[in-house]
Amino acid sequence: MEIKERLIQVLKRKNLNASSFADILKIQKSNVSHILSGRNKPSLDFIQKFINAFPNEDVVWLITGNQINEIEKTENESILNSNLKLDSSGNDKEIIRIITFYRDNTFDVFQPNS
Repeated sequence: MEIKERLIQVLKRKNLNASSFADILKIQKSNVSHILSGRNKPSLDFIQKFINAFPNEDVVWLITGNQINEIEKTENESILNSNLKLDSSGNDKEIIRIITFYRDNTFDVFQPNS
């Protein structure tokens, strides 16, 4: 599967058409059209704008077709969970939920050990 096909999957998942996607990335609609048609490959500028607009999308998968190693994810979550009991003052406080809000009015909730 080529990058254009993975990008089409992202657009479908986000319920976006090429025009609205271009608007979100603040690029010309023709740039998106050329990428989706296979005429052009995405530029570094395009990838950077994609990452900024969609920080939760797996950019490694978008570019290469390979997903981030699940073992690395598990190890990173384990490290994060082990550090969630201390706040910046050194007090022993347990974090129960982290909510991240994005400019596109979406959010993600991280609940350790759930």
